[in-house]
Amino acid sequence: MAHSFHPFPAVRMAEAIILGVVICVLLFHYGALLGDYLFIAILAAAAIFLAITVLAFLRSRFETISLDDRTISHTSGILSTRKIIVPYDKVTEAKYSQGILHRIFGVGSLRVDSAGGTEIAINVDEVRKADLETILSAINDKTHPTKG
Repeated sequence: MAHSFHPFPAVRMAEAIILGVVICVLLFHYGALLGDYLFIAILAAAAIFLAITVLAFLRSRFETISLDDRTISHTSGILSTRKIIVPYDKVTEAKYSQGILHRIFGVGSLRVDSAGGTEIAINVDEVRKADLETILSAINDKTHPTKG
């Protein structure tokens, strides 16, 4: 039975909002230097932060981690698609990490390494913590089956 998971875009959206607030405060503080261009600078900053937010949302919709009986796969890409498939018997390490914003929003970064590769096979940011635990549990069950 296959399961699919998507990243949660809240962290990148929060980062964009924080950056937007800081830049707007700086623009207002140094607004006298910009003169008549202050309004244009604020509109440009708002457009950039809106674009970052929309891209974070789109990225989360077009990125998927899928688990089936024999493989874990990662599909990503908005305009072009990239798919990585790693059989469970090739997984050498699976782990997750969380930064401070990740902990606040209940997400983390998933890393799955495979045998024979020079780089991390699957690297996905902003996966919900409950999904991370499900994914790591499934990988652990498939790579280290219990003998009964």
